[in-house]
Amino acid sequence: MTEWFEGNVIANRVSLHYYRTGGRDGNGKPVLIVATGVTDMGIGYSRVAQALEDDYDVILYDKRGHGYSEKLDTGYTFEEHAADLIDFIAALNVENLRLIAHSGGAAAAIIAAADHPDRVAGLILYEPCWGSGWGGWQATADGMTDWFNDTISMTREELTTKWQEDNPNWTEEELAWQVESKVLVSPHVVQTFQQPEPHWQEALPKIHCPILLLTGDLNNGLITQDDVRAMAALWNDGSVVQIKGAGHMAHYDQYEQFVSAVRIFLADI
Repeated sequence: MTEWFEGNVIANRVSLHYYRTGGRDGNGKPVLIVATGVTDMGIGYSRVAQALEDDYDVILYDKRGHGYSEKLDTGYTFEEHAADLIDFIAALNVENLRLIAHSGGAAAAIIAAADHPDRVAGLILYEPCWGSGWGGWQATADGMTDWFNDTISMTREELTTKWQEDNPNWTEEELAWQVESKVLVSPHVVQTFQQPEPHWQEALPKIHCPILLLTGDLNNGLITQDDVRAMAALWNDGSVVQIKGAGHMAHYDQYEQFVSAVRIFLADI
């Protein structure tokens, strides 16, 4: 990780912070970008990046309002995040990329991949957040608003204690990045849950690259059996892998299973 490039780029008029395992200009390996969920930081995927950097040029970025990226008062719709991602890709002159998109990041990624199918060679939708688990988008949005407000009101010490108690199997580094992400996230990011339901049903059929739906345990994560069936009826080239014994943060809960599933999918692209 000491050799990774760390920098900022202007994308969609926003300064986005990122790490890149292949250095400033890449290393000729296939590019893999990680789009995180709401409140998370790109560097929180450092363990995953370390596992994959021998084969891929991995780019971990902080979305607007997150981590060390610019924090605006507005602009936290999925459409704006998708526009940020596409401009970020263009600013780095990246083509034919692979994309891991988690939770709210997945909701934005399907918009980006549907509108720019020539840019994305493979898409991993990891525990996408678009209305599951709480019985619909409005219930999801209400529940996540309460969670968000409760989380950002906690001190660093309170967050550390809570994450340690709730997630005893996570590494110290993973716990530290989770706490840091909650400390740094802008309170304006709550706007994410004050927008209409993502139009994933319309966008998904427009994506022609291979798709992997990665879920946690279907009784523990965010995706339900009905969601899996609904997505499978819409995509052109999709598959599903369930990470046993994992919740919404499967890359922490069951790291080896997660990395294995990602490796197998990417190897076929």
